[in-house]
Amino acid sequence: MKRLNLDYRQDHRLSQYSAYFLLGVCALIGSIVFIHYTSASTENANLTALIDKVEGVSQSKGSLSKQAQLNPEAQKELILFSNQVINKLNMPWGDLFQSLDKANSAEIALLGIEPNLKKGVIKLSGEAKNFKALFDYMRGLNNKSGMAKVYLIEHKINDQDPDQPIHFTLEASWTSKL
Repeated sequence: MKRLNLDYRQDHRLSQYSAYFLLGVCALIGSIVFIHYTSASTENANLTALIDKVEGVSQSKGSLSKQAQLNPEAQKELILFSNQVINKLNMPWGDLFQSLDKANSAEIALLGIEPNLKKGVIKLSGEAKNFKALFDYMRGLNNKSGMAKVYLIEHKINDQDPDQPIHFTLEASWTSKL
């Protein structure tokens, strides 16, 4: 009689190799996670030290401001600067932009707006396609926007550009009511 083989298991060599491969992948992922953790903790420590340094500087500036309160000259300068900031914040920016928008032209590009509250003037710098567009814009500022005494302070033609735009600076009188 023949010997009966009742072992129905398959060959486990393939599963052994896949288990070792899976173990290697897990070890690789674990080492990558560990490296990222150490770099993140180092960065966290550096940022914490930087925050402590900044807070120390701000606390030392706080002690300087106490000294400045004792000095009347520094106090006057601080008050003047604060008043200038408050005046700029209280300026009717919305009204100013609406009045500039009334004189808007497709041939004009405004590049800068510099209001001077003390003198009651505003300087506008920009670029125009041609002189006709610039003068039409100036007339529009005078008529439509409520600004007065619009003057061309300077202009310069850009010869290097093929369209030869005109860089200009205008000055206009205005009131805070606009």
